[in-house]
Amino acid sequence: MLDHTVNAHKIPAILDHICQRCGGEINNTSLDDYFRYYCRDCEGFGRVVEGTYLYRFERVIQKKEHVMNLKFELSEEQKKASQFLLNSLKSNHEGYLYAVCGAGKTEILYETIFSSLQMGYKICLAIPRTDVVKELTKRFIPIFPKTVIHSLYRDEKIDENADILISTVHQLIHYYHEFDLMIIDEADAFPYKNNLFLERLVKRALKPEGCFIMMSATYEDKSIKSMKKARKSIYRLPARYHRHQLDHFRIVYTKNSHQVNQSFFDNELFIWIEMKIKMNISTMIFVPTIEIGKQLEMGFRVQGIRCLNVSSVDQNRNDKIKQFREGKILTLITTTLLERGITIKGVDVGIINANHSVFNRHTLIQIAGRVGRHIDFPNGEIVLFTSRINREIKAAKAYIVHMNREASKRGLLDHDL
Repeated sequence: MLDHTVNAHKIPAILDHICQRCGGEINNTSLDDYFRYYCRDCEGFGRVVEGTYLYRFERVIQKKEHVMNLKFELSEEQKKASQFLLNSLKSNHEGYLYAVCGAGKTEILYETIFSSLQMGYKICLAIPRTDVVKELTKRFIPIFPKTVIHSLYRDEKIDENADILISTVHQLIHYYHEFDLMIIDEADAFPYKNNLFLERLVKRALKPEGCFIMMSATYEDKSIKSMKKARKSIYRLPARYHRHQLDHFRIVYTKNSHQVNQSFFDNELFIWIEMKIKMNISTMIFVPTIEIGKQLEMGFRVQGIRCLNVSSVDQNRNDKIKQFREGKILTLITTTLLERGITIKGVDVGIINANHSVFNRHTLIQIAGRVGRHIDFPNGEIVLFTSRINREIKAAKAYIVHMNREASKRGLLDHDL
């Protein structure tokens, strides 16, 4: 339970047809059985009804000496991106960092966060997915060993004395004008992207004079143009820290299959997986649905291939991912659950039914970004098993080509394209 302690402030739950919890507008059809207005937008968090009250609290954090424990040095380009974020913080401007997968967005953030901590700021790093919240919390704790850092998601809601909250976006409904620094990571990801309700929660949780930073690995040209038109600050980092180009897709044409049967394995996928196992290479196989993942797992095991399968409904997924990280299992089948927020050293990637609607351009780019992230393994293989090349695959391919060209022109690659 969220632990707020002082200065409780009582307010009407609905005021002038506006929900005071989520900021939603109440229309005339939103009436309960007693003809009271209620908010439909945030009903999933418990119904807010006209005539009732909400309480806003000031969350107090103890002043402390913070330490930043870095065991690495940023590249020159990362330093420029870090300075851009610091300038956004100092000027209270909105800062937008677009950096390719593996560019080190989290590492680029550290200096800005440390500066905020030294000023006594309350900080929130908001992320669309719970698994990424947990992963980033583990990464932050050793970097800031004297800082109180808490995770917030559906099953974890303790924020007592936390200087940094790493939270799913939905949990921001509990805060109003709370944070001096708000960072949205993976801003292009479901469910945050194009979600007006969640965008509203973010804006309401940030102090009016606070700093807002958004980070993403992908972008839309029209979004860039609209931001520039609004004179918002943008920094684009088209290269990874190890100065190797982004890997390109290899297309393998296969029949799309909603059922994985024996004939499914008489193709390039089975040959490819066997080759990876013989070469002792860890491989992630992305599938469009949970059901296909289950069928593929069963099929692999019939073929004598040891593998694990994870999805959002798998209660043991953390243990399975740990086994994969440690090299105990070389083949991991996954849904788009692991499209982002995970780094596996030396991994290759295959995508089944790559032209399926679940694999849009952003998802394909993120999946491709799992490959080549480590300096010891800066390149790898990304194979799309598909019956055809659709618009999303073309767009993802074009993005990779464009980023590599821009990185080359800016002198951010050690080898010519």
